[in-house]
Amino acid sequence: VKLTLLIPMMMTIMMMNWMSITPYIFSPSPHGLFVFMIAMPMWMATEMKRTKSNFSKRLSEFLPTNTPYFLIPMMIPVEMISLIIRPMTLTLRLAINITAGSLITTL
Repeated sequence: VKLTLLIPMMMTIMMMNWMSITPYIFSPSPHGLFVFMIAMPMWMATEMKRTKSNFSKRLSEFLPTNTPYFLIPMMIPVEMISLIIRPMTLTLRLAINITAGSLITTL
């Protein structure tokens, strides 16, 4: 990811987080959709770049070493599903942590 894209995104996130500290102003940063919309393009670009640079190595990452032969047809789809689900679970985790922090600071 280029630095020219990363710096404005980090500044936006920083301003949103500062906005959430201000009383009576609700910041969009704790919302899962906001976090997902910022993180998804970054994740997708990283995955596409990794796949484009070395496709065979990337494909081999879906199969753990010493996997029994009868599990190979099941392991590749399971690993692909875990790769696709990972950004969604991390988004949910981050949104819950930010919301919990906001709730604790208001109490």
